[in-house]
Amino acid sequence: MRRRLPWILLSFTLPAAALFADPDEPKTVPDASPTDPEPPKGPGVRRESSILREALRKVEDLLRTREARLLEEVRKIVEEEMRRDAEARKRTQSERRARAGRAGTRLKEIERRLAALKEGLDEAIARARKALGEPPAEAEPAAEPEEETQAAPRPPVPEPYRKLVQAIRQHDMGEYEKAIEGLGEAIQGLEKMNTAEARRYRAEALYYSACAHAVLGRIAPAFAALEQAIRAGYQNLDKIENDAELDPLREDPRFERLHRYARSLKG
Repeated sequence: MRRRLPWILLSFTLPAAALFADPDEPKTVPDASPTDPEPPKGPGVRRESSILREALRKVEDLLRTREARLLEEVRKIVEEEMRRDAEARKRTQSERRARAGRAGTRLKEIERRLAALKEGLDEAIARARKALGEPPAEAEPAAEPEEETQAAPRPPVPEPYRKLVQAIRQHDMGEYEKAIEGLGEAIQGLEKMNTAEARRYRAEALYYSACAHAVLGRIAPAFAALEQAIRAGYQNLDKIENDAELDPLREDPRFERLHRYARSLKG
């Protein structure tokens, strides 16, 4: 009795000629064929092909969906970066304008301080000439015989004043470390002079020292110098309230206490 196998199984396991072969007949080996065997055909094969095509279509749809999502994410990232870049440019332009405004204000303040300092130096030199018995620089010398007339030597500028002028220039050029060192030397020299004028310039030097320390982020030395400046007689409340170099100190409670103290001294 012949044994029959399911059609799909036979189509993948036996050649077509073997489907109806007598099992009792001797089997012969077919001649080798140089060509490739034909692919199996039948309902099962067609069904499997349909399943594969459907699976491939679903995979393609999934890939297209993911690709669209990725492109949308990339678009959002690019737009966000462009927005941030535009905001950064706006901030930079605004900061530049603000910095330019502050620089102009600082230059005017420097000119004012240098003019005041020059006036003080001229006054100090005039006092020195008077103490030495020399006439003022702007006065005409008395008529004397030509052979006896000699140019009186101009008294040198006191060293603490010279140090102070140099330190202020260094400060205004942004050389804060050098300025702090020069201001310290000027403060010591002015303290030794012990005159009303020297005490006024000492308070100014202490204020500059406080500003330089604040810009460098040295909060404790800045507060110490600012307190000494106020106690020494520095009463420019407008500078204390608006000087940008003191901004690092303003959030500290000590600043408000010193501000109130300065207002109380000025009355």
